Parts: sequence; C-alpha cells; structure tokens
Amino acid sequence: MEPKAIKAYVAYQHSHDQPDLFVAESGFYVSFLHPFLGATPNGSIYDPHSCSEPFGFLEVKCPFSARDVEPRQACSRPDFFVLSIRLQMLSN
Repeated sequence: MEPKAIKAYVAYQHSHDQPDLFVAESGFYVSFLHPFLGATPNGSIYDPHSCSEPFGFLEVKCPFSARDVEPRQACSRPDFFVLSIRLQMLSN
C-alpha cells in the first residue's frame, strides 16, 4: 500500500503546480544534535520550487481501520483522526 500511496501523492503534487517534485527512497536518518534519535521515513522529498525548504521527508500511514475505504472517506469519519508529528533534525 505504501508505494501506491507515494505514487498517488506524487501524481497529486505534479497536477497541483509542483511538476518538479521528486520522491526518492530513503534509509535510516540519525539526528546530528541527538545521535540517539533516528527515523526511517518512507521517502525523501525534493522540490526545487519550494518557497521555504526544498528538502523534506515523506511518511505514509495506512491505518487498518480504514483499509477498505478511500482516504477522503476515512478522513470524513468522526472517529478517524490523523496525527502528524514533525521531528526536525538539524545539523550544526
């Protein structure tokens, strides 16, 4: 499911004024400031036309409770919540 979701994300971004957005496979990232912290995002994003930061990470979640419905339908359910947590790893 994750490769399908990533492909859909890229297609959506390309059709909404971000034609140069690129998602690459990623590995394990270790924080420069806190080397005991690490993350394994589903992808690394590069968008050369981003106004703020051209590099980012992509994390895909496919909750079991919404396995049989489209994302838009899942998000419209009152019992379905998406929690986004951003851990920014800064280098010195």
